Amino acid sequence: MGIITSLFSLFGPGAALCAACETLAVIWPRVRLRMTNDAPLTRFLHAARGRPAWAFVAGAGQEPVARELCFGLAARGFNVVLYGAGSGCRGGKATMQRLLGFRAELLKAYPENKYRVVVVDTDAQGDAVEVFAARVGESLEGANLTVLIDYVGDADDGMVLPQLKTVLMSLLKRNVPALVINVTSSIASGGDGTQSCYSHRGSGYLSQDGVNVVSCHIDDVAVGYKEKLLFHRPTPRALAETVLLHAASSSRNAIVYPYWPQAVLQMTRKTLLGMAADQFLSVTQGDVLKR
Repeated sequence: MGIITSLFSLFGPGAALCAACETLAVIWPRVRLRMTNDAPLTRFLHAARGRPAWAFVAGAGQEPVARELCFGLAARGFNVVLYGAGSGCRGGKATMQRLLGFRAELLKAYPENKYRVVVVDTDAQGDAVEVFAARVGESLEGANLTVLIDYVGDADDGMVLPQLKTVLMSLLKRNVPALVINVTSSIASGGDGTQSCYSHRGSGYLSQDGVNVVSCHIDDVAVGYKEKLLFHRPTPRALAETVLLHAASSSRNAIVYPYWPQAVLQMTRKTLLGMAADQFLSVTQGDVLKR
């Protein structure tokens, strides 16, 4: 009788309301966009003291989603700083060549914008890192930096150094409203889609002083063979657009999905099915297998 009561309460108004709230969290940014007829990130594309807006993007050297984020920002009118990392002189030169090649692609697609390249030596330690961060900050002193995207994937050219991020945050606070988007990806790291991570390595910043900080985790809803046949893996462009849409429309950290069916399936899995599992374990007191 207790099991029946538990299952009945599971699919009662409380569970339905929880599932609805989670689903609306995914749908609302898109609905809001249509209602306001406004492109994402518009409020961060403002000129300060007559200077156009800049965005700083990490991971653009190799990560496909990070590259598409740069294209998305450039299409909206942002000037873009391309940030990458390399080990030693040889690795730094290779990263520089990749970023310069990507800069040429951006210039060809959006010649009206400006683009800069910044490469950090991952072998640098101690004072050398502080000097590098200060030098980058000085080079951006005259720029109107309003957006920072810290993308961490499986390549080594992402993730802004903590010392550099502190410097960039100080610049963002001068040009509010400003936005920080922390992006991690289980897809990029070869994950199977089962990882659930709302945090961002090395990020201890919260929204403050007019700077909105949002963490997005790119996940793959297709965790089984049949689901992988049903849901095709999203393109990097679709993922990038979803990240920009969510970050510009919400202050919530989230796992993002570019397509509504995937989002609804995952929200249902997280709410109703998750609650069902919790109820089952509570009824059986965790002794699912008794031998």
